[in-house]
Amino acid sequence: MAVKVLLMSGGLDSVALAGLETFDVLLHVNTGTKDNWHEAGVVRRLFGDKFETVDMSWLARFELPNKIVPYRNHLLVLAAAQFGDDIAMAATAGDTTRDKDDVFALTLSAALTYFADGVPEKRAFGNHVAVRLPTRHLSKSQLVAQYLNRGWSPDRLIGSRSCYSGETASECGRCRSCLRKYCALAANGIEPLFDRPSRSIMLAHADECSAKGRDAEATEATNLMLTLEGDLP
Repeated sequence: MAVKVLLMSGGLDSVALAGLETFDVLLHVNTGTKDNWHEAGVVRRLFGDKFETVDMSWLARFELPNKIVPYRNHLLVLAAAQFGDDIAMAATAGDTTRDKDDVFALTLSAALTYFADGVPEKRAFGNHVAVRLPTRHLSKSQLVAQYLNRGWSPDRLIGSRSCYSGETASECGRCRSCLRKYCALAANGIEPLFDRPSRSIMLAHADECSAKGRDAEATEATNLMLTLEGDLP
């Protein structure tokens, strides 16, 4: 039987996925960045001691100005493969990076399985390793809706951290990650802990999504603005 591992960042997506499936291991990787330090506190607060931690704090050395750490998700999957052979990553339809798409998952699955299918004495689990993106077909709003439909309280989603600002423990409420979280929660009738973004910020977010081909997110943001007509600052 496969041992299921969820790579847990403490963000909205991974927290929601933890409620949609049962996992043997919740794995949080310490990448050493400011964002990650705050995320670790969120994981600890939401899941107590029911998770594993791996130290890869040396990765912070390679963080780019846009907060991307090249090959980070490749390395996170390799760490997860030490804990199990069914590795899940949280991703949604609005994610455009190549380390959260189907080609990424299939390629790493093949590479890890190539080794695991060799000499039995060289593996800890079965001879097949699966890297999965179970929610890749869902928008963030749909992911939240599925989580709530399972009967879970929204408290963990509200308490998750999806923010590009590592300066404070609280979310900034204005970066792209926060705005995506806001749209997903508000579309399901949930208010986040941060203040509602202004109409101008929401319009800029919708325009950016549209310009970068994230049409579903642009539509969600636009529909949300229409729904909240008069309620946005």
